Amino acid sequence: MMDVLISLKLLSSDPFRLGDIELSPREYLEKYLTATIKAVGVYREEQKALQVDIFGKRDGNRSAWRYETVVASNRELDLSSSSYWTSVPLSIVAAMLARGDINKTGVLAPETAVEPVLFLGELETFGIRVREEELETRQDVG
Repeated sequence: MMDVLISLKLLSSDPFRLGDIELSPREYLEKYLTATIKAVGVYREEQKALQVDIFGKRDGNRSAWRYETVVASNRELDLSSSSYWTSVPLSIVAAMLARGDINKTGVLAPETAVEPVLFLGELETFGIRVREEELETRQDVG
């Protein structure tokens, strides 16, 4: 698809004149697609649920925790729940990098690069609340 748009020069930023209006093919395409998508009603109210169970040890005892959240679509931003759930964490981490909250370098797993309590607090500012539940703690035998 991108090859077709590029070959037709529809991604060009070079302006052209259309009657009294001057705009680039890229501007036209953006406005046309945005209007078309809104007209056909792509936006819909939806929710996505995410649940993660973690098993490990706390103080030498076997423990299990559950983290879960429900994310709704965002009408104000015209985003589906999937788009909102994908974009919000990325924007939070980008802001954390810009502020210097993340000072590690290199290729890192998110769980080692980002301080979890700070990240979960940031999620809440976007209306995404993650519920934590300790499922069990059992003393190791033997």
